[in-house]
Amino acid sequence: MTVAAAPSRHLTSHREGLTGPAFVKRPRSPTHREDLLREAAVYGVVRHRCPATAARVPAGARWNAGSGELEMDRVPGVTLADHVAATGALDPVAAAAVGTAVGELHAEGAGPAPDDPASDWTRHGVGIVRPTPGLVSVMSTGGIALLKVLQRDEGLEARLRDLAPETPDAVVHGDLRWSNVLVSPADEPAVRLVDWEMGGAGEPAWDAGCFAAACVSAWLCSIPAVPGVTSERLAAEAELPMEVLAPGLGAFWTAYADAVPHAQPDAWRTRCAQLAAVRLVYTAFEFAQFDAVLRQLPIMHLQVARNLLAGPVRGAQELLWMP
Repeated sequence: MTVAAAPSRHLTSHREGLTGPAFVKRPRSPTHREDLLREAAVYGVVRHRCPATAARVPAGARWNAGSGELEMDRVPGVTLADHVAATGALDPVAAAAVGTAVGELHAEGAGPAPDDPASDWTRHGVGIVRPTPGLVSVMSTGGIALLKVLQRDEGLEARLRDLAPETPDAVVHGDLRWSNVLVSPADEPAVRLVDWEMGGAGEPAWDAGCFAAACVSAWLCSIPAVPGVTSERLAAEAELPMEVLAPGLGAFWTAYADAVPHAQPDAWRTRCAQLAAVRLVYTAFEFAQFDAVLRQLPIMHLQVARNLLAGPVRGAQELLWMP
């Protein structure tokens, strides 16, 4: 089984660094360079203010302005995406470790400082409703077709436009997809979080919603594509159905709530479901990014996002398995 992943925004390589094997990231464009500069700054914030989280991020992160590279110590382990692909399920122990890691990050990083880098999540979902000319100019034919579908869906477009970001109240990872979670081979901590280029001061519900959206996306990606047959009919043939993912997703929510309880849990669940929908929209465009034609997979992501935004309370319980 393969768990699909979006193409990387950066060029990556491995080499021998000052303290051992190193992982190196180089930007593909000036915009992506800004992302790497943010990532380097976020590592600094985590090291100084978030001791538990600092043990779960790559060590020795350093920005080389001359070469435009971000170098860090290589982290052992496999991605959560590869772990799920190998086992055929979302391991509740690993998922709970992610929930604890993210919850402790938000607890440690509460009350971000004015000079902390900002996590601009609005351009990763909400902003796509009215993209900039620069973004449209680099869209594929499939991406433009998907944008037209979104803009014709007045209900979905209106709900996305209404989801303005709330006041940043914690340091967030910003891109909590399965490929950015490494499951350690044996040692502690059980998981590590990598690729912090979208991190910074932001909304904690975005991180939680991103993880839930990653689970939903994995389910959608496992539904076979058969020409002429609707996705609704094929959903029963999914290789990775939500029922298989549910124990792990439930363990994530429980561990997260134990690490950082919320005073208004009902409002929190609704917000997480709404932002999971936003992330599914962004994921749809990631999958359409290099397509010459519009495929069914991005459309399915939009459909689920629309349903979540139309009924976030029900969606949180029945699709996202929030307790």
